Amino acid sequence: MRSLALTTGLLLSVIQILPAGKAQGADQFRPALPAPGSRSLVELIDGKSLIKRKQENGMIMFQCVVSQLGRAHYSIAYHGTPDTQKLREEVLVKLERAEFRPALVNGEKKTVLLNGTVMFAIIDGKPRVRVFLNQEEKDLLAGRDFIAPQLILDYGTKLKRIEWPTGAGGNNGTVAMDYTIGLDGSVQGLRPSYEHPKGLNFASEVMRGTEHAPFIPAFRNGKPTASTFTLPFIFRGGLGPSYGTG
Repeated sequence: MRSLALTTGLLLSVIQILPAGKAQGADQFRPALPAPGSRSLVELIDGKSLIKRKQENGMIMFQCVVSQLGRAHYSIAYHGTPDTQKLREEVLVKLERAEFRPALVNGEKKTVLLNGTVMFAIIDGKPRVRVFLNQEEKDLLAGRDFIAPQLILDYGTKLKRIEWPTGAGGNNGTVAMDYTIGLDGSVQGLRPSYEHPKGLNFASEVMRGTEHAPFIPAFRNGKPTASTFTLPFIFRGGLGPSYGTG
């Protein structure tokens, strides 16, 4: 998976300029978004507590299912900068309490797989927290207003359940799949950019399950757009990443 080893100075500069993304003006699609107010993830994360717990500047990526009721389920946090265990714990605890605006397709609520990044910095002795709904290194570093595509968890003829690969035995696996998603949310192309361990069919199982899957398309500067992005899939404990609906 791509490395995001940011220096402290670069991280600070990024956090200061990154805008809050808004998705507006789309009639067919709306991605899952943090709910406004005190139940938003960014408001729930306790920056002052993180300072007291000696958390330094850092970032962490997370993934969760956002249900039609706007609640997060099956949350994981991973792929952070060094020494971010306290931030990881804080994000996971607060995701359990966070509220979201559910994703919509033609006005109908959908359960989706959401991927995001939390950045934490101490600026002039005060905590600063930012939450972004993408994990793309170039977009994060450039401070672009970008919401990554969200996999719609409607299992059936298009999205198939991702099972534990035959022959994988007790080996855990991780796959990073690069998707090109059209303006209509369809998969235009996919290829594995990372697979570990190789040769146990983890990547081919993800491809089988998602090659025709429906997505909420990406939103850039508040408008839906075609895009290419990376989506991680984590196999643990003999279970494929087939998410429930919450």
